[in-house]
Amino acid sequence: MLRRHQTVVSLLLLVTNCVVSCTSSGYGDGRPLIAGKMQPDSSCDRDGAPRVCVAEGCLVGTYMPGMAGEQFEAFLGIPFAKPPVGELRFADPIPNEPWTDQLYNASFERSMCLQRNDLLPNPPVTGSEDCLYLNVYRPKECSEPTGSAPSLPVIVYIHGGGFFSGTASPLLVGPEYIMDTKRAIFVSIQYRLGVLGFLSTGDASAPGNFGLKDQTLALQWVKRNIASFGGNDQLITIVGQSAGATSVHMHLISPLSRGLFHRAIMMSGNSLVPWNIPTKDPLALARSTAEVVNVMGADNLSSKSLIAALREIPGEQLVGSTSKLKRWSVDPLTLFRPVVESKNSPNAFLIEEPKESWLNGNYQQIPYMAGFLPNEGAVRALAIFKNEELFNDLRNNFSTILPILLERPPSKSLIEDIRVRFLNDTTDEEPIRPDNLQAFVNLYSEAAFIYPVELGVKQYITAADTDLAPASVYKFSYKGRYSYSVIYAAGDPSDYGVVHCDDLNYLFRQPAIFPDYPPGSPELKMVDTFVNFFIDFAMTGRATQLAPYRECKNENQVDQSLDCDVQEFIRVGDEVQVNVINARNEEILEQTVMSVRAVVFLCVVSLAILPSRAGNPYVQNVPRVCIEDGCMRGSWMRSSHGERYEAFIGVPFAKPPIGPLRFANPVPNGPWTNGELDATGRIPRAPCLQQNLFLPERGVEGKEDCLYLNLYRPFKKEGKQNGTTTSIPTLVYIHGGGFLAGYNSPLVAGAEKLMDHPVIVVTIAYRLGAFGFLSTGDEAASGNFGLKDQQLALRWVQRNIEAFGGDPQLVTIMGHSAGGASVHLQLMNLGNEGLFQRAISLSGNALTPWSAPRTNPEQLARIQAELLGVQQAHQMTTSELVEALRTIDAEQFVYSYAGFTNGSRYPVIVYGPVVEPSTVEDAFLTDSPKELWSRGEHLSVPWLTGVVPNDGFIFSAPILKDTDCSKETFDQQKILLLNVLGGVTQSGALPILMEHFLKNQSTMGECFTKEHVNILTKIFNEGLFVYPLTLSVRQHAKHTRAKAPIYLYSFNYKGPLSYSTILAPANDPPQDFGIVHCDELIYIFRAPILFPDFRRNSPDAKVAKKITKLLVDFAQTGVAPSNREDDLSYGGFPQALELTNSNNVDEPMVQKYTNIYDEDMYNFWTLFYSNQ
Repeated sequence: MLRRHQTVVSLLLLVTNCVVSCTSSGYGDGRPLIAGKMQPDSSCDRDGAPRVCVAEGCLVGTYMPGMAGEQFEAFLGIPFAKPPVGELRFADPIPNEPWTDQLYNASFERSMCLQRNDLLPNPPVTGSEDCLYLNVYRPKECSEPTGSAPSLPVIVYIHGGGFFSGTASPLLVGPEYIMDTKRAIFVSIQYRLGVLGFLSTGDASAPGNFGLKDQTLALQWVKRNIASFGGNDQLITIVGQSAGATSVHMHLISPLSRGLFHRAIMMSGNSLVPWNIPTKDPLALARSTAEVVNVMGADNLSSKSLIAALREIPGEQLVGSTSKLKRWSVDPLTLFRPVVESKNSPNAFLIEEPKESWLNGNYQQIPYMAGFLPNEGAVRALAIFKNEELFNDLRNNFSTILPILLERPPSKSLIEDIRVRFLNDTTDEEPIRPDNLQAFVNLYSEAAFIYPVELGVKQYITAADTDLAPASVYKFSYKGRYSYSVIYAAGDPSDYGVVHCDDLNYLFRQPAIFPDYPPGSPELKMVDTFVNFFIDFAMTGRATQLAPYRECKNENQVDQSLDCDVQEFIRVGDEVQVNVINARNEEILEQTVMSVRAVVFLCVVSLAILPSRAGNPYVQNVPRVCIEDGCMRGSWMRSSHGERYEAFIGVPFAKPPIGPLRFANPVPNGPWTNGELDATGRIPRAPCLQQNLFLPERGVEGKEDCLYLNLYRPFKKEGKQNGTTTSIPTLVYIHGGGFLAGYNSPLVAGAEKLMDHPVIVVTIAYRLGAFGFLSTGDEAASGNFGLKDQQLALRWVQRNIEAFGGDPQLVTIMGHSAGGASVHLQLMNLGNEGLFQRAISLSGNALTPWSAPRTNPEQLARIQAELLGVQQAHQMTTSELVEALRTIDAEQFVYSYAGFTNGSRYPVIVYGPVVEPSTVEDAFLTDSPKELWSRGEHLSVPWLTGVVPNDGFIFSAPILKDTDCSKETFDQQKILLLNVLGGVTQSGALPILMEHFLKNQSTMGECFTKEHVNILTKIFNEGLFVYPLTLSVRQHAKHTRAKAPIYLYSFNYKGPLSYSTILAPANDPPQDFGIVHCDELIYIFRAPILFPDFRRNSPDAKVAKKITKLLVDFAQTGVAPSNREDDLSYGGFPQALELTNSNNVDEPMVQKYTNIYDEDMYNFWTLFYSNQ
């Protein structure tokens, strides 16, 4: 241990993220290892010096000794790009031109890239801007190929260093261990770092990602030339550690890097780590950079002038000054990082956030291996705990500094969650203590390394073909005599476990930091095991099974978590032992998912489709079904409790509604002609074109070509009823979203919970917004196209469900919110007779104001045309108007919706159902739903419907975003209130509401504030959910004797998860808004993008099992639990089945019957709406 301390203290430079920025040294014969410029070396003329000719010319290398005494060939400092200086600073790299000398001197390495290691006290700026060089090492026996195929696999290493430091020097990335095996060619590369590698203006002046583009250019060089060194250019593996691992992950994603490599290994990192979150405003950071180097008027310069000014600043000054931009100490560690470039950029490396690319399967599928260490977080934690000033500052400002360290927005909920999991014995006065070091290491390890690594593998095996492109995970827990902890702890030789970078000790020789292991030492066994473990993977694309283990494969994903085995390297005595551990860490996944979940509205995420647990389409053992339109292949999935079932994702049921089919009734899809349809989910099906006006920052998403459905069927295609084999029911789900947004993706409407029961589940898409509901009130565009899409999907189910093992006479339609209103409307279309036999509406009803038919659809269509710039829209015939609208770019169409808000920050549901003229062919709705329902003109099928206590929160949540209280704010709030309540225009409407719900209006103040959210929720809940439900039940009672029954439920179960955290994500401190709109869906559908999975046998898992069974039983029998003898005790209003919490852990939810009819409420809203 003392030797380690002496070694570290004697270094001029220390390591950050596994890289030392070393001074020059030598091999002992006077030749420099690190040089600022190429220097002539007479050794190039020696007989026997290794020579290689590549595309750019011939070069001469040198020999280096291996650890076993045999020499290998080294070609050092090979240029792969022009020096990025002058006009090439802050520019994409340019390939190096052929050299003019007869031989290029590759016998010594060149300088590291200009950098400053901020983890050092008063660190110097070292290196050079002229640094784009690589090193190639090959066994001495490996001669240049002479017509025979190259044989050795190639390993290309990308160093770590947080994107701000690092080198490819053999002092740190020594090739000796790999070369001693004589089994591979090894390449180490350099790339621009920090401000020089990652500054961006967000436009063509400096698009950014220069360091990553340097790596790509180096990989192109390797691909083009490695065969000349005896390497196999069809067997290239890229390996990276820490920021290098992040780079490797992003090369999988980047379109620039496709085809340049064939395997990937990521050590302690990937693109999902928090320190790789792309810079949101790169231009602002560039201007701040200019200010700290005293560029005059930086804020007012154009981006082009700004970059020109920064090119004039000496590189050392530029690199040395950026530490002034840190927020606390040296944090965030990675200040300059990757950015998302414009899709129109000619050489863009990254065109969307890495997390989106990885989630959506936008990457090349190749074998990949990921690894992590138990104490990764020591890289930062030790430096803080060993510095009294830093630790005290952290303790005194814990809630401010911790979010900076974790790169998360500050919030009380984040701090509370962290303390519960890691620091549960601390107090508010002392949130962290000196004896909490290991807990803090665990926190930083999980947040910055282990969780992203596990999440990356989990998401990969849900999308990739793991038979052709397998994934595997290792954990490096081997404790040797040398450890990077002595560096992180400023020379303290204490045992801090296996920390970040310790695995590098067994892959590379690192003479600048640690002495060589003595001959025969136990650590050399680990070196031999680890190096060959990597080379085996480079050769075969599969992790060698050093112990029997279960691979990370599609079919091994059980219970919605990463459920595969990890090979863990440990030390037992003097021997290396490989244990097999299970990778599932539900606590890590749950804790982190809760803090980074996506934002949705009305239970919908607008993302590209992600195939969930898709199987291999190229093998025979996949589900296949043939229907009238052709044959299709699906994939295997697992239910919440591990039951195997089949998934057919992205099945077309209608022709794409584009061109002349825009604003037209849907047309059935014809047979597919390209052989077997790929319904594995690997071909992404976009959501229907939409903009979620409740979340305008999400922009326009989806496509017009969107009429697809997903179908899930159990492996055992029969059910049991009273001991008798029966047909299994089909449940067709219609998503919500206010008729303007929505998604049927397994990301938010996953069938896993329902598939624990014998049922076929179908989730359908339908046109939204104007595309689904614009109408001219006549034949030109009759409207209700979204509802007709649903109807066509039901006809598809009726026609084809038998092929999937379903019974066409046992179909139930179920919808939530606008989907629930859609179900109600489908009941009122008598042409649907026979298409379904039961109906379920969850928190949605056709009699609600937001589902009421638009009164003047033609006028709305003309206003829409004017917003789109259609000239003389009000003078056109309706046919001319529709033709003009069909020529408008689809995305421009959707962007125009904001014009309907009249400047209000609050959303307006513009489009919805319309009443069509009876003369229109295939009219869906020829009278208002209220009239049809009151007359009993609807199908006679059992209907299960209900609400949750605070459905209205969906409309009151925007109030939480108001930070000012002005007249303008109140005017907008009134617009929101009255528009949501059906466009009420009567001047006395608002006073009536205020008098009824705010008895003492003097407490109102200038406008609605957070304090009024509960009252507004009640208004919206009653007026938009409870009253319409009550009205529909009362009207239905008039026809009870002739019609099928209505069953009511009230979902009052409060669990730990809630959509309120999504509808009001920035609410701090957290507030309990009760059981809100969509909360019941948490127990019906899996939504992995939003919420963590329930642990098996947890109270919530039991509730989900009970609720889904209730729904499936209703789909099977048409009967729901009820208290029928009391049905008429409340004026013909049936009692509701109330689902509520119990105090019994074994039975966390109880069922009881309750009366939800409120006479006063019903009378108030009846009078309120009748006066409008």
